Amino acid sequence: MVKKISIGDILECPLCAVEVPMSGDEEVGDQVFCTYCQSPLQLKKTKTDELYLEEDF
Repeated sequence: MVKKISIGDILECPLCAVEVPMSGDEEVGDQVFCTYCQSPLQLKKTKTDELYLEEDF
């Protein structure tokens, strides 16, 4: 099952530590961009279903 993110969820950019708001359309594996440093990030989840962003270079 693919976990969807909720509208208003905020994740932290791993490069610049800025909060990146999610629109709610994202799914695990999608690429998003940091609103501050514009780095490409991939939405991932841990084994405990916690969502996080990882740099996607």
